Amino acid sequence: MQKIIAGALAALCVAPAAMADVTITGSIRTGLEYVQQSGPGVSANLTRVEDQGSRIAFVGEDKWDNGLSTIWQVQNKLHIGGTAGDTWGNRNTFIGVKGGFGNVTFGRNEDALYTASGYYVPELDGTYNYSEDAWGNGELLFRLEERNANIASFESSKFGNFGVNASVGNLGLNNGATNPLQYAGTAYYDDGMFTAGATYKRDKDTSSLLSSTLSTTTYKAGDYLEDYAVGGGATWNGFTVNALWERVASSFGGSNTHQDDAAILLGYKTGPWSFHASYLYMADVKGDTPISASGAKQFNLAGYYKLSKATRVFASYTRLDNDANASFEQSTGVPNGTAGDKANIFSLGLRTNF
Repeated sequence: MQKIIAGALAALCVAPAAMADVTITGSIRTGLEYVQQSGPGVSANLTRVEDQGSRIAFVGEDKWDNGLSTIWQVQNKLHIGGTAGDTWGNRNTFIGVKGGFGNVTFGRNEDALYTASGYYVPELDGTYNYSEDAWGNGELLFRLEERNANIASFESSKFGNFGVNASVGNLGLNNGATNPLQYAGTAYYDDGMFTAGATYKRDKDTSSLLSSTLSTTTYKAGDYLEDYAVGGGATWNGFTVNALWERVASSFGGSNTHQDDAAILLGYKTGPWSFHASYLYMADVKGDTPISASGAKQFNLAGYYKLSKATRVFASYTRLDNDANASFEQSTGVPNGTAGDKANIFSLGLRTNF
């Protein structure tokens, strides 16, 4: 349940009429995770308490007289379990303008590749916990997605069943020799039953070999990273089927390479129950300097039961198999970055939203 605290804020002010409403919202998520890791790296069986994406946000909107609004958000990552530290405003923290056209924001935010799955591959966006999450740099899907600290973003309103999103990140990093802007755009269709969409992203003047984890902060004029993604699916009578194809490409010192991945995702919801299964496949690096045995496979099985409107208990199983020259992980950092490692990950946890 969201809690409106405008009254409390207004009571502290001389002119409460000038105050805008502020909403506190967030999610507390943690799980008991059991990991079996094997391969060339350190083989280990371990049990740990692992955060599954907890966060808290302060959200505000101030309506103008002409139909527009100022919107802002300060969002913070919380770790309920684990050893990572947290800083103020380390997630989506921005200010912008909202209107009938959509919204424009500036600050720290997710780029148009990061948000793409929520628009046309919702079963991927709705992964149940970080233990079976599969997207982000170092993971099998959307390696180029980023929460950028200096980004301008646009999200359109839906026109009919169509919408577009765009972002420009790394603003202000032009040093004369390089200007590593990150351009991303998404176009999608969503009629409530069928979804379809495509996304393109380019990291300009960004220099990285095409490997399991990309270097997105090393800059060289003329080098670049690119991402192409196409996906869609259908939802009917509680069932969801989604598919995604993606290509990540690199131009590194004149050598051009690319690597393709694909995913099929199934979901089913009935009453308080929800179930998810997915299979992800990463092909080898191809192009001017191909890398054999550089792919991977991941299988996920998950489900949750809603104890109330806000609270659910979840369970998941993930199997990740790296080929001999691949070192992909998933969001809780398993395996540990050694090429050829494999992992089984079991998780049981609790999540509540507010």
